[in-house]
Amino acid sequence: MMSKSGKLRSLVRELNTNYSQDAGAMCLPALEKAIKEVDGAYDACNEAWALGEADKFRSQKFVDTAEEQMKKATFTCSKALAVENKIRNAKKYYSKNAREVAAPKGPNKGVNKGPTNKSGNTEPETTAKSKGAKPVKKTAKGKSNQSTALWEKPLHAKLKGFKKTRLQIRADSAAPCAGIIRSARGFVRDVGREAAARSGGLLKLASRSVGQAERDCHRLVGQYNLGLPIPKTDLKTGRGFSIPVLRLRDWAQFLIDGNHSHMLVGLRKPDWERETAILKKFWELFRCQNPDHPVFEQSRLGNLDLGKTFPMVFHGDEGRGRKHTPQLVLNFHSVLGRGVRVKNKKKAGSYIKMSPNFHGHSLTTRFLLAAVPKVLYSWDNDEVWQDLMQLATDEANFMFYEGVLDGTCRRGKFNMALLFISGDWPWLADSGNLARSYRNVQKKKNQQRHLGICHMCAAGQTGYDFEEINSRQPQWLRTMFTLDCFSEGGPPPFADLPHVPGRLAELWRFDAFHTLHLGVCKIFLSSSLALLSELQPESAIDDRFASLSALYLSWCKTHSERPWVSKLTKELLNWPSTTVFPTGSWHKGALSTTLMRWFQFRFEREGSNWPPMLARAGEACVLMNDFLKGLYDAEAWLPASTAQKIAENGFAFLIQYARLARMAYLEGRLLWSLQPKLHCLHHLVIYLFESSVSGHRVLNILCFSTQQDEDFVGRPSRLARRVTPKVLQSCHRVLDRYLIATHSQWVKDRYLLTPEASAGSVSR
Repeated sequence: MMSKSGKLRSLVRELNTNYSQDAGAMCLPALEKAIKEVDGAYDACNEAWALGEADKFRSQKFVDTAEEQMKKATFTCSKALAVENKIRNAKKYYSKNAREVAAPKGPNKGVNKGPTNKSGNTEPETTAKSKGAKPVKKTAKGKSNQSTALWEKPLHAKLKGFKKTRLQIRADSAAPCAGIIRSARGFVRDVGREAAARSGGLLKLASRSVGQAERDCHRLVGQYNLGLPIPKTDLKTGRGFSIPVLRLRDWAQFLIDGNHSHMLVGLRKPDWERETAILKKFWELFRCQNPDHPVFEQSRLGNLDLGKTFPMVFHGDEGRGRKHTPQLVLNFHSVLGRGVRVKNKKKAGSYIKMSPNFHGHSLTTRFLLAAVPKVLYSWDNDEVWQDLMQLATDEANFMFYEGVLDGTCRRGKFNMALLFISGDWPWLADSGNLARSYRNVQKKKNQQRHLGICHMCAAGQTGYDFEEINSRQPQWLRTMFTLDCFSEGGPPPFADLPHVPGRLAELWRFDAFHTLHLGVCKIFLSSSLALLSELQPESAIDDRFASLSALYLSWCKTHSERPWVSKLTKELLNWPSTTVFPTGSWHKGALSTTLMRWFQFRFEREGSNWPPMLARAGEACVLMNDFLKGLYDAEAWLPASTAQKIAENGFAFLIQYARLARMAYLEGRLLWSLQPKLHCLHHLVIYLFESSVSGHRVLNILCFSTQQDEDFVGRPSRLARRVTPKVLQSCHRVLDRYLIATHSQWVKDRYLLTPEASAGSVSR
């Protein structure tokens, strides 16, 4: 079938190149239709083969499907053969001896002279027929009365506005390099070499080998500076192989030398004095909370300048790589950024502006360290994990103790101080080699509970219940930082990072995104919606949820909210029956936010008529929404009064949740499960409350939240699906494509300016 498809395409090219079509011979549409049918039959056969391969060709369904598709494919190929033979035998309809097309003046001069093959023959061209183009009229002598062929006009129009531009390669994750080279070759054949030379690098791209497309394309990208100039460094592992990485020191050198340091403090344009003022103010406020941090001792000794020291966060997580395998993505980013949402441009911001690092594209706010498939750091290669963690530690320590010098503007030395390690709970447990985590939670009635679930305190151990969420002074609070938090393997490499003495465990922070949006809010909403569905008049549970879905979707449309799901179901709540706790099955944090708003809307309109348990859930929803709104409306540093108000809403929500759990228990209903994420929220609320007691400003917990990081993790992971399956080589290819994509985004956001250049700006 593919051979037949290739012959038909060859015939199309031959007709386009050598013949002028008569008005009565409409052959091209028939050919294109035949090609489409053959390709469709080929795809259908492949799909049938894949289904059979899944069950090892043992099912009768595969046999029936295969026979049916084979019959259809045979019939399709027969029709295509008939069309082909009819056209090849009907040459009397075409003026084969038509006058050669005159080369038009202008940029498409010599357009009919395509590139030659190895034997010296000119290759056929692949130009397109314009819509609505009239056929060429014949004179009495059988010659065309037009100086150009039927499809010459659209090509000339296409080249009319052709400008001199440099080569532009976009790192689209769905575009293989071989396809880019083939497209370049086709374009050169269409417009001619002289016209193609106006685009810098296009001829060089078209001349690259398809067999080594990825390698040659990236070499060309390097010549034309279409990727960020961050050098790849080989990390030698204990298993004898090397992994390419992008070191933090190289990122810092690029940012400082390129005058991009303003990006690390949330400014859109360089402003050295303002950057220094922002950093000094940050460390002044940070000193009020952590006066014993080593950064202040280094400043006193003159080893670093606080006005040139950037506060940083390290994040790690696994994305979905090739064939759904995990892809570890590690990145550094600044604590400070451009805020949570777009501000009103008419309102002038303060000179010393400090905001969380949410707004802006993740390719401009996050700096990749490594992207590694799981096969390279698991099973027999588990020591590679420690090599990666050691690398991150070494880079952070280098930037803290050594720093980099400004080699362009001679501004002196710049440092970075890693303050937090953030991520989901599995990442925190693995990166910190933590002995106590959610993995130790009691799952059976007679299971011992002596290990604990929290690396910062004794919660979960005997006498220190993590379920004690309705108290401002829980029993576990007095055990904070009194226990060794590491497992039998000993401290991880991160233990060597500068930290507040006696509070090493605080380096690993619970983040608001996984704790709230994908944690507490999801658990809370699952029970709330289960109760809310009971208010619907239908008798069947599926019908009640269908009615509830209609109300939710109608509200989203009215209030211009994105619903994120097409319907609300018991499967979405992970609630197959009333004998299990509803825990929620969605993994979209924004869905939790939208559902919380809708639930509050329903409560404020109908809550007075709700049953007591559901009404109390409505009150808790209002408290949680106020808690979240207070965080997202604030800047990086919360005034003490604001932090205290937010903490009060958090305490009130936890108290209401505990009451809901007790009410459900007394009624014999499985609702409002007490899960470890509630303990994480308890820690965040106590942090806000205790830090505000001194009267000083409090660092917003959103500064180490991971919404932007989750977006960033997906980008290298998607790139890993488009490159070679060879794991070591894929690491290089992913970094290459990442640097191209990042360069493109930086240019788009005007952090980099790329001057227009002709083809002569880079030697061929």
